[in-house]
Amino acid sequence: MLSRTRVAAVALAVVSSAVVIGGIAEASSPGLTAPETMVVTVRGGTSSFVNNAGSSNGFDPGDMLILTQPAYRGTGTTRIGTGFVTLVATGADSAQLHASLKLNGGDIELGGIQPPANGPFTLAVTGGTGAFQNARGQAIVNVAQGNADPSPARITLTLLP
Repeated sequence: MLSRTRVAAVALAVVSSAVVIGGIAEASSPGLTAPETMVVTVRGGTSSFVNNAGSSNGFDPGDMLILTQPAYRGTGTTRIGTGFVTLVATGADSAQLHASLKLNGGDIELGGIQPPANGPFTLAVTGGTGAFQNARGQAIVNVAQGNADPSPARITLTLLP
């Protein structure tokens, strides 16, 4: 079963990866013209838990976690945007994840399934607006193991035009 802490850490990681790109792209750009790979670290943020399943056992099917997170370029302290993430538990050990990223020059959308196991996982870049209007690709998410709530995460985002 996924813990609320693990779900929040993963969501933070996803959001920040796309936000890094927004800090790099220019608002006047018609979209991506070449592949780009970015690395970003996420830490901190706020969350709201909605217990739709009525259980106190953790993150059960139907429960939701809604997050708003700051994202930082690389491992630095320069904030580059904000992400909004919704996770919906789909089973005892998985969640559907959707992230809307408000960035400089446009937005990026990410989605996929958060697996139950620790370790890296991949989400799809499903589209964008403005400077990211033709974005597609993937985000590889690595959540730090430890007791932090939520845990920091490092994301490698590969965008294709």
